[in-house]
Amino acid sequence: IRESIGQPFTELDGTVRPIGYGDIAVLSRGGAAIPQIERYLNNEGIPSHGETDGGYYETVEIQVFLNFLRVISNMNQDVPLISVMSSVVFDFTPRQLAAIRIQMRDGSFYSAVRRYGEEGSDELIREKIHRMMDQIDLWKEIARTLPLDELMRRLLYETGYYDYCSGLPTGQQRTSNLRLLLEKAASYEETSHMGLYGFLSYVEAMRRTGQKVSEASLVGEGKDVVRIMTVHKSKGLEFPVVILAGAGKKATGSSGGKAPAMHKDFAIALAEERPEIHWSRKTLLQKVIDGKRRREGMEEEIRILYVALTRPKEKLAIVGSVNDVSKLQDFPLKKSYMDMIYGTVSRMAEEDPASAEVILHWPGEGAAEEAEAIEAGAGAEEAGAGEAGAEAAASGEAGAEAAAGEPEAAEADEPEIDPAEIDRRLSFVYPYQEQQKVKTKYSVTELSKHKDGRTDEAGPRIPQLLDLPAEDKEEKGVELTSAEIGTAMHTCMERIDFKTALDQGEPYIRQETERLLEQGILTEEEYKAIRPENMAEFFRTEIGARAAKAPVLCREKEFLLQKEVSGVPTIVQGIIDCYFEDEQGLVLIDYKNSWARDEEAEQILIDRYEGQIRLYAEALEEVTGRPVSEAWLYLFKSRRFVSVALS
Repeated sequence: IRESIGQPFTELDGTVRPIGYGDIAVLSRGGAAIPQIERYLNNEGIPSHGETDGGYYETVEIQVFLNFLRVISNMNQDVPLISVMSSVVFDFTPRQLAAIRIQMRDGSFYSAVRRYGEEGSDELIREKIHRMMDQIDLWKEIARTLPLDELMRRLLYETGYYDYCSGLPTGQQRTSNLRLLLEKAASYEETSHMGLYGFLSYVEAMRRTGQKVSEASLVGEGKDVVRIMTVHKSKGLEFPVVILAGAGKKATGSSGGKAPAMHKDFAIALAEERPEIHWSRKTLLQKVIDGKRRREGMEEEIRILYVALTRPKEKLAIVGSVNDVSKLQDFPLKKSYMDMIYGTVSRMAEEDPASAEVILHWPGEGAAEEAEAIEAGAGAEEAGAGEAGAEAAASGEAGAEAAAGEPEAAEADEPEIDPAEIDRRLSFVYPYQEQQKVKTKYSVTELSKHKDGRTDEAGPRIPQLLDLPAEDKEEKGVELTSAEIGTAMHTCMERIDFKTALDQGEPYIRQETERLLEQGILTEEEYKAIRPENMAEFFRTEIGARAAKAPVLCREKEFLLQKEVSGVPTIVQGIIDCYFEDEQGLVLIDYKNSWARDEEAEQILIDRYEGQIRLYAEALEEVTGRPVSEAWLYLFKSRRFVSVALS
């Protein structure tokens, strides 16, 4: 690439201009190598852009930032915590991380960090831990109040991580990827209200299911960067200089082993199996199908090679590595692009050196070391992106140093493996799995089903064979669910005047429901479904009359309550239907559009909803500073109150 830059290139109209980076394309048979080639070129000072269909969530900058978010959501995760601590934000060195673990060997790394912050021997490390803990606690508080994209934006800029990424090689690409993550978070929050925990679960599901997400695109018309793409994507394009990379890679597919073989011309072929003697072999038809598929695969590879060879306008460079060059000229089977073209190109170079040249690099001349550096650096990045030290993998230099010492280490005798140690490692269970499931925010309904971090079943179901009132057996042509009808009843109870309803009863309530219909607060279907007589009965009871006469009456009171689930702080959000305070104390009421024919059915309802009621009572006591003396369920269909014990 460096040799090509500045060389004269003649356009079709006869004008001559120097070749720039935008005139050069690197083509690869597959897309897996593109990110490694791109990063290697950029680290060498050659501006380049790889066009891939995926790999966005595997980029170093995104992985490290997602680890920040994981730690804020739940700090009890060792791998994200180590990644964040070793990042530029907190700047713990490997030696400091090792010192923490050496002194605190028991438990998770998170617990070791906590203990070292209290009783560690190195004062500098203790101070860094305290500053880190304070900062993460602050972010946790901010996360409970800010929209997700705003939280992430503040985290990027206030930590300096955005500025740091902009100063790395391919900084513009990295910062564009981070901005794209903010856009994805904003789009996610528009359609879901699961918060930070939900977004992280969504990202993990995308990665686990192999969903392809491309990096932010920076390349437009006239962008002066080397383009790296697959041969398929290069169809229809031409470049003054084209480099075909990976030409030594085998192009033929595998035979498929003894698995069933299928082909459109030969149907299905199965292996011959004799389980009683543990014996199997490929049948003749399987071998025929495998041979047919290999030939068809090779024909497809030849077509792809033709596409690659016809992309350049001026110069084509073909790069590949093989074990033995001497075998290329005589090898009967064409297993790679190098096999297909090496002999022809070699003869061209001998007959007309101006048209072609063959340059061979032997391992002693540095080619092998460079190849190992790229491969080792790519491997380090894949391992480091999701684990500690992800940023260190951004460059292949560390991988090159490791690769230089591989041969001698490989020849050393392998140590004996202790079977007990293998069993211990394979049977290891992460002790904080339940804490990982804890979300940053719950609704009251969700948390009432939550016990010690485990979501139980929905609880006992209400018997279906109930003797409903006659008017409830008539559907009246309305196709609303019971929950939708209950919501409409809540809407009415929120807006009617309790004192007037106590004095005038059902006529006033019917009048108010008609007004709500006219104002568009109730739909026509909701208006037909609600039963004013059920609401009127509320005020004929002792509790309903007390609510109407109470000096303090609140309805649809929203609240946020801080709780701990499995030892992890979280937020509970809910709405209290109604509460009032009179001379007898603070009274909580929750409306349910339910029917209970006897005490047994009432107890089932109590068992189902008492968790919610107790959370409401706890929140109410937290807000008012006074104890809740009574808690009631009002069953609209049964037209009566059911008491819920709070102790």
